[in-house]
Amino acid sequence: MDASPDETSAWAIFDNVTALQEQFTKRLYRAVKLGANIESYNGEEFDNWYGELHENYKLPMVYKGFYDERYPAVEDWNMDDVKAMSTGTGDLASLFTEEHAGLYNQIKKYRGDVDTVKAIKAKEIDVRSFDFDGRKYTGRKVRGGGYIRSRYTGC
Repeated sequence: MDASPDETSAWAIFDNVTALQEQFTKRLYRAVKLGANIESYNGEEFDNWYGELHENYKLPMVYKGFYDERYPAVEDWNMDDVKAMSTGTGDLASLFTEEHAGLYNQIKKYRGDVDTVKAIKAKEIDVRSFDFDGRKYTGRKVRGGGYIRSRYTGC
């Protein structure tokens, strides 16, 4: 079926959205014990605060995104020391190459592939065919998971 996705916010079905969001937030945090000096932020103030926080702990460009989405605990790092650090095997630029920086994304991609194969095997995804190593697999073995069981016994 060809249909364009409906990008309408789910909040569109509610009246008084802001009040509902505030009620929901109060209910969600009702068990939290707050101190006396609590400040409220509007969305723009929060975005500015978060942007500054993100900028303060941003790793130097020499890392080429190697730690993106992995959130190393950098709060206690001295960023001047990090920038000047030697690896003992050369400089950081030779360690954090484009190739090395892409390894984490490649690992994530492979993990996603393994999860897909497991879902096909468990019949959570109904497929009629799939391609693997340039070869197309179709038919009963795919639908029943037979090929996947025989080829991927580790899954």
